[in-house]
Amino acid sequence: MICNLCLEDKALIKKSHIIPNFMYKGLFDQMHKIKYVNLENLSTIKSLSDGLYEGNILCNNCDNVLLGKLETYVSIILYGGNPGKEKIPEFRMTQGKDRIKAVDISNIDYTTTKLFLLSILWRSHISSLPFFKDIQLGPYSEKIRKMILTNNAGEEDEMETAIVYLKHDKSRTFNSVVQPRRLRFNHNAMYVFYINGILYHFNMSQINKLSLFTKGGVKKDRTMKIAMLEGEMANSYFDQYMGRTIFRNPPV
Repeated sequence: MICNLCLEDKALIKKSHIIPNFMYKGLFDQMHKIKYVNLENLSTIKSLSDGLYEGNILCNNCDNVLLGKLETYVSIILYGGNPGKEKIPEFRMTQGKDRIKAVDISNIDYTTTKLFLLSILWRSHISSLPFFKDIQLGPYSEKIRKMILTNNAGEEDEMETAIVYLKHDKSRTFNSVVQPRRLRFNHNAMYVFYINGILYHFNMSQINKLSLFTKGGVKKDRTMKIAMLEGEMANSYFDQYMGRTIFRNPPV
């Protein structure tokens, strides 16, 4: 069988997570279930005891070595840890003229961080799970596959990524994984994932792109900016992503 990443005829593993396990931290409820939200029918929120995974798509080396290395490093950036004496990320809270807060991260590995984010998008594309049906990358899939395989993250304005953290009111916190969307702005395609209070944005084109990709994202100077939206601003941004009003009538 052919591995989707290295394209070699190898034995494929039975369980490849599309969204890495560490990204589910804090999502499990008292019954050890995770909520998955289907955009087409918000009344049918599924609760599963495990992450979304699929079999026979990757070989062991590609899944546990190539992708595993990316996951290990970024899990430290997002959830804490020590990646080594010379690679310890530095965090600083800032606030712009627009009064929007952000976390400025420095001393991060540009290639590893960016390729990890792109790997989530790519894995969602190759998945046959209905949850990821909107992630159809076309020719960009092959480009991202080669970037991951050759450990080449490209230029800053190539396959851009940006992260926005939403801090909802405690009474309205929406602990879930929401079906990723493909959005269009002025003929430009953008993919967005909502996982555990964080929106991951992916820009495919170099034209008509949102300013958050130039202001945020992973930079070659080893920095990254994560915007933080709070209260009603966070709720409004989430509703825009969902394409409907959620927080005025939050789902049970």
